[in-house]
Formats: sequence, structure tokens, C-alpha cells
Amino acid sequence: YDALSLAVREELAARWLATQRRVSQAGVKRICYLSVEYLLGRTLINGLSALDGELVQEARDALQELGFDLDRVAQEEIDPVFLDTPQFVDERLSAAFGREVLVKVETLNPIGSFKGRGTWLLAQDLDPARSWVCATAGNFGQGLAFAARERGARVDVYVSADVSPAKVERMRAIGARVEVSERPDAAAREHAEDNGGILVKDGLHPAIAEGAGTIGVEPGRAAPVDAVIVQVGDGALTSAVA
Repeated sequence: YDALSLAVREELAARWLATQRRVSQAGVKRICYLSVEYLLGRTLINGLSALDGELVQEARDALQELGFDLDRVAQEEIDPVFLDTPQFVDERLSAAFGREVLVKVETLNPIGSFKGRGTWLLAQDLDPARSWVCATAGNFGQGLAFAARERGARVDVYVSADVSPAKVERMRAIGARVEVSERPDAAAREHAEDNGGILVKDGLHPAIAEGAGTIGVEPGRAAPVDAVIVQVGDGALTSAVA
């Protein structure tokens, strides 16, 4: 943290204060690590003012000093059912691009998406005595419900009428209470505020990015990887894998 510039320190301080909770010194370091990665990723994704090379290197050096190890996180803190997902060389893509293309399949798990890694890790920091509330298009809600079931927590999910009925059914089967709303984000926020629940927003919590980042350490285990192509949503997966 001491190696960071004033601009990055101010960003970290703002994000830390936004957590509105007391954390240990180790927790502060964890927030610093993930906030820097999140800041770099969101800056590139959202087309904000570019960070110069020196600042990027400064941030990376600080992260290295913290000694954060995503391999350890994966092996010690995430349900193995989400880890080491299948990956294979796709011959048709390799022929089309003139290079070996490795495809990693993140849908072969109990919730059918990569979201389970981050929600499982996040759930360890959430109070199971309070309801966990979220708005979702389906995958995040499934991940949160799956993790909540292990911890004995209640999950209240709000979706729009456009969400796939199959995903709604799956969330309910896992144990979530699902409500359809014209304004799911507002409904989730109001429900959490009125009932003392915890509002959980996809992509906002550092642990979500941290869990998703464990995907990035798996492709290169068998052989070196030159480039990784990741879809862009709210930025958590992209910045974490990077």
C-alpha cells in the first residue's frame, strides 16, 4: 500500500470506507489488493482516463508485495465442484485463427456458470443470520443461492419478467425465494433496507472478482498461454482474470 501513488490511495480509501465495516489489518490488505485490480480493470473496460505505464507497474509491484495467491484461494476457500473445469484445444478454432486455441468450459457445474466461484467466496464474509438479497438475470442468483444453502442462509432474489423461467425454477429449487418485479434492482434494495437484509450486488464486492480470478490460473498449468479472451459484463471477471 505504501508503494502506491496518492491517486490510487484515495481510490482505495474511498472503496474501503464504502464497506462501512471494521476489518482486520489482513482484511485491509485484501481490500487494497482487490481494489487495485478492480480499479485497473474497470478503467480499461469503461474507457475512463487511461492509467499511465508507471502507475500500472506501481500497482502491480504493490500487489506482488502483498503476496496474494489465487491458487491458494482456489484450493482452500472455494468448493471443489467449481474448480478445474474442462479445457481442450478446439481444432476448428485453431485452424481458423492459425494458432492453437484452448477453450475453457465454465458451464459444467451445479449452477451452469462461472458465478459459483465468486459467490462461494463472498458467502464466507456474509452473515447467515440475515437474509441475502439480490437482483439478478439468473446466474448470480443461482450462485448466491447455492452458497447460501451450504451456510443455512435465506436468499431473496428479485428478477425481471424477461428472466429465463428455467433459471427462476432452478433458483427456487436450490432454495431461493424469487420475486418478479418491474424494477428488480430497486425492489431488492428496498427489501434489504426494510427487513434488515444484506444487499448483495454482482460485481461490486471484491470477493466476487477474487473468486472469478481463480479461473485465470488454470489454463496455463498445462502449457504457457499467450493471450486470454474473456467476455465483458460488469468487469469483475475481466479484471480478476487479468
